[in-house]
Amino acid sequence: MPLPVSLWPRPAVVCGIRRPSSASRFAGISDAYTRQFLTPRGVAGQTTSWLREPTVLLPAAMRIRETFPEGMPADNPIRVYAASDGSDAWSLAHALRLTGLLHPDSKPMTAYPIDASDLHPGRVAVAQEGYVEVFDRELELADQAVQAFAQQNDAPDPKAWHNRAVFSQAVSIPIPLAGILNAYGLPFRQPEHQWYRVSDALREPVTFREADIEADLQANPLPQDGPSVVLFRNVWGYMDKEDPQKCQRVARLLGQQMAPGSLLVTGKLEAPLPSEVALAASRMAKQLAFLAAQRLFPGVSQAQMEAALGEFSPGDLPKHRLDVPALLRQEGFEPVFEVPRRSVTGHDYEGQLWIKQ
Repeated sequence: MPLPVSLWPRPAVVCGIRRPSSASRFAGISDAYTRQFLTPRGVAGQTTSWLREPTVLLPAAMRIRETFPEGMPADNPIRVYAASDGSDAWSLAHALRLTGLLHPDSKPMTAYPIDASDLHPGRVAVAQEGYVEVFDRELELADQAVQAFAQQNDAPDPKAWHNRAVFSQAVSIPIPLAGILNAYGLPFRQPEHQWYRVSDALREPVTFREADIEADLQANPLPQDGPSVVLFRNVWGYMDKEDPQKCQRVARLLGQQMAPGSLLVTGKLEAPLPSEVALAASRMAKQLAFLAAQRLFPGVSQAQMEAALGEFSPGDLPKHRLDVPALLRQEGFEPVFEVPRRSVTGHDYEGQLWIKQ
């Protein structure tokens, strides 16, 4: 039987490195310390949010429009790998819609098709139905981000920059969605969350399918006759844990297939952290992991958790952290932003936009 929704804890630690922000949520799944309940169902731990890391995503959308002013070729759509519950793909489509407002002669977002994929068939099935679960804090932070971006770029109508219009609230869980959630052992509702139906306009340019990035790049190489766009963020650490060589293979495939001028978007979990921030994050991660475990197992002791979480100790974590920027530089990518971008709240860092040289 699926784990009851009442037993699902709030997000605590992602990849043993950082606590998700107050705007993060489970994509209908759990984190590393509750994964034991879901591993038999093939569901990996992951968090997501609407318009995640907007100080990178919105400039990325602008750069995509600048690189492809006439839109993306039909045989070379934007690829969003590890799309989770669809939030990243739809958020990018929304960012392309908003940045189109900066210039009246811009192509519509439908000129930028998005090919989104994920490993888990349950997430793909939910996304194909056009539903996503969000909570108010996500939309509040997303609205702050797009309005700040509109002001910075002298948007002609800043009031048009918001997020709520892309959803229609679902009063109850539709039968098709309920069937998918039940079939894959995903929770029907998380506390303080609400299921929404994504607007038809936003869904139009986005398709979803089941795929693994390495296998897909081998079977469906990126076109070599022009630049391409790939969004693959906050997942490299998962690959590294499953297969330490896979990150190198994926970076090599991207380097070989992405033509000069191509754009690659990575996430905050792949961004280099100042050592003092990494140290503080690892200490917080360990304490939050203990609190999360106490909710599931009231009798667990601090000593037991210390033993279980030894691999995430403050002294060890920074030196074992995967250096994705180094891998990408080896494959000919250079970062657009010289320093890590801070989040809207200013309390966290975000990802990176890379250009293939």
